[in-house]
Amino acid sequence: MSKARPTSTMILGYEFEIRYVDDMPDSQYGEMTGWDRVIKINGRLKGDELESTILHEICHAILFITGWSEKLGDDEEEGLVRALEHGLSNIYKMKRTKS
Repeated sequence: MSKARPTSTMILGYEFEIRYVDDMPDSQYGEMTGWDRVIKINGRLKGDELESTILHEICHAILFITGWSEKLGDDEEEGLVRALEHGLSNIYKMKRTKS
């Protein structure tokens, strides 16, 4: 049985809708629109790739909500988000394998 894909998540007290987009280019994994509180995920992603992408977009949302997106350049934000995503997803995977 496969796990259901989440359709929303609470981030720092704000509800974000998660939409799965089947016609997103293969080179694009996801995107976050802060003002609309929407996270779009490439509908073809599965497993660890799906989980990592959702976490990646949640990190963007956290930076948006806290105002850091405005202070960071695009490259700086993407670098910070990738570092957080990789570090946090590894912790999550370790915890999941111990359960």
